[in-house]
Amino acid sequence: MLETVCIHLLRYVIVSLILARSKDILGLALPVVDKMEDRFGDEFGELVKILGRSFAYEEVPEIVKRIGKMCETDYFLKEYGKEIVEGVEELVVRSYSKIYSVIVVDKLVKVSGLPADKAIEIALDEIKEHRTVGSLSEDKKTITVTLQDSNVNRQIAKKGNELEERTRKLIEVLKDK
Repeated sequence: MLETVCIHLLRYVIVSLILARSKDILGLALPVVDKMEDRFGDEFGELVKILGRSFAYEEVPEIVKRIGKMCETDYFLKEYGKEIVEGVEELVVRSYSKIYSVIVVDKLVKVSGLPADKAIEIALDEIKEHRTVGSLSEDKKTITVTLQDSNVNRQIAKKGNELEERTRKLIEVLKDK
């Protein structure tokens, strides 16, 4: 877990994780942001909370705009503004791709601010990293996420069949009463 005594440094720690394309940025930053929430009202902290906890993706485009403006005025971030915003957009796509089994490309483009081809590329890359397979529809409007490991798929199907059988038996018992 990250620790920082100076709350102003948290912004720069989060930015450094974004620029480094850290795979566990939310896991590293969210506990610290949560701990310092009452003292830390920064856009980067807000973004981490949305992507890591609330999943209110409709708020992300506005936060990304504010991050862009902050980068223009922050002495230490000015030089890296474009790279920071690009890293944030990529982080949004990666986060979004982890929580949905069907990804609507138009919505992904809207929340990330990236062009469709770039958003699809990042999403498919993220999906592949998590032992899942992303299938892009022919019309390029949706990405369907499925598990890659056939043993896991078989186990899930078996559990589903068992649950379905138990439910059927329960319905029969209830009908008899």
